[in-house]
Amino acid sequence: MAKVKIFEPSVAWEKGYTSDTAPGIDERLWKWHRNSAPEGVSKYSAISSVSRTIATINTGIWNAFIDYVAALGLKGDASTAAIGKNSTVYMAESTLPDGCRQISTFNTSTRIVEAATVSTTGRYLPYDMSKLSQECGRVLFLAMLPELLKDEEAEEAFKIICYLYVKNDIENETAGNAMSRLSDNIYRRIENGIFQVKVPASGNVKIIPSAKVKTGAYIPDMIIGGEFKIFIENKSSKDPLTKGATIKEAVKMFEGYNAKKIWTPKEQELIKASTARISDDDIVSPEVLKMALYVTKSSKDKKPIRNFFWRGETGFGKSYGCEELAKILNMPLVRITCFPTMETTDFLTKFIPDTDEGMNNFEIGDVEYPSFEEISYDPVTAYKKITGIYDESATSDMCLTAYVNVKVAELQTNEKEESSAPRFKLVKSDYVVGLSRGYIVEIQEPSIIFNSGVLAGLNEFNRPGCIIPLPDGGHVVRDENAIVIYTDNVSYEGCRPINQSVLRRAFLAIDSYQMSKEDIIARVKHMSEFDDDDILEQMYEVWESIRNHCKENSITDGSVSIEELGNWAQAVRILGPARIRETCIDTVVSKATAFIEEQEDIIASCVDKIWLE
Repeated sequence: MAKVKIFEPSVAWEKGYTSDTAPGIDERLWKWHRNSAPEGVSKYSAISSVSRTIATINTGIWNAFIDYVAALGLKGDASTAAIGKNSTVYMAESTLPDGCRQISTFNTSTRIVEAATVSTTGRYLPYDMSKLSQECGRVLFLAMLPELLKDEEAEEAFKIICYLYVKNDIENETAGNAMSRLSDNIYRRIENGIFQVKVPASGNVKIIPSAKVKTGAYIPDMIIGGEFKIFIENKSSKDPLTKGATIKEAVKMFEGYNAKKIWTPKEQELIKASTARISDDDIVSPEVLKMALYVTKSSKDKKPIRNFFWRGETGFGKSYGCEELAKILNMPLVRITCFPTMETTDFLTKFIPDTDEGMNNFEIGDVEYPSFEEISYDPVTAYKKITGIYDESATSDMCLTAYVNVKVAELQTNEKEESSAPRFKLVKSDYVVGLSRGYIVEIQEPSIIFNSGVLAGLNEFNRPGCIIPLPDGGHVVRDENAIVIYTDNVSYEGCRPINQSVLRRAFLAIDSYQMSKEDIIARVKHMSEFDDDDILEQMYEVWESIRNHCKENSITDGSVSIEELGNWAQAVRILGPARIRETCIDTVVSKATAFIEEQEDIIASCVDKIWLE
């Protein structure tokens, strides 16, 4: 009896090989496996010193070999099997004759194998090696094969049989001996503990839970070969978050959202202006694509997702991402830039120059005042005529008071010369207009507001359909598709903690503090239109050195963001590479700190040091 259960099924070692007792085996190969090997040629592994006259081939190993060759694209259908890995786990898939898909994992740290048979209907069934239907450990060997072939003898035998199999020339002693030696090598190494594999004594390998697969616990970082259908489920072609999408593709993907919305000519101009720098061929930022999916897929939910918080370092594309979202959802974008003394009312109203005629421009004599009878019997309408404000609670006394105040103002105006001072009127803010009309509203730098309770005053306006009261007594209703995105550079001077109730009402908080070198250079290329890779590599090295120098020396009064690197690249494009040092000092060093001594230290430690090395 085999020590390791994976070799125990008797059908895998059947001595009288036929197509029935050894499923999937090419009988041309078996013709030679029991013959005496030619002189000097061994058909069993050198690992064992026991004298033998024959070496058998394991059915599971042979079928795993066939799958591996197919997955590598050397022979057969690559879609029938797949093999891949992440840092510690190999993952394999193999298709059974009935169409079911077997899956397996081999953990190189714990040495544990797991497996399951996934039916054509998607059910996950247990894997039992003692059953012929499980192909005698086929998918288990497939998961282990890349690691098993790191052995020199196994690799040599594999290369020989692979070469002959691809040429369709296995009806010879060389092929039979090579496959026998590969099978024997794997058997001896596993049985003797040289290659450790942990398999339950019962032969019932631990089943791979469907939840782990569906939630992405097993996703290969590297695909060795083949086409995954279970572990990845073709996410590369179905899941836009895995594949990525261009702006053009994303527009098509979300064209149903806001399809019934009819934008005015001015709003169409606003969409065009706010998305002007977004190109159809650009790849949509993952954060933006995720927000778009949340927004569109939750539209019919009880709580549609419409509020987000996006924080991080400047230059990482937060505001640019808002423009991307506006482009792919075809929505106007308005921005509110916060300031330290901001109040909640600043989000609701704003003052603009008054160019209207009539009472708003103090042309009081032209106003048609209501009669005393109108004031008595219809005070609401009378009050609107006098003040311009519709108030359902207006009374006759309120009308008379307003009338007196207006007449007093009229007399005072007539007694004075016409003033040349600018006149203003109170109107709805961009925040209110955006929410009521269904725009994307970006609120920039909210943490710079001194009073953290200011944003909390907007909490009741965070859901579609809510009523937003206005200072003039009127109100608006938030459109069901309006989106609010807070974008915050939390590392700026003067930033304060955000009220927790504001964060609670955001569906998610996106943190943008880290970006790979490749992504940074790609963004800089897009920002600056400078595309010399060699020079950009060198510029990145200097810029990164300056960033680290500032962090290590607590230089925090300036900015060394991606924006500065982009500015530097643009300056080099305009003035030429010959002025690369000069433009670095102008656009990066001088913005890193205002202190000349620190600038000189940065130049010596980071700029000149790298270029002179």
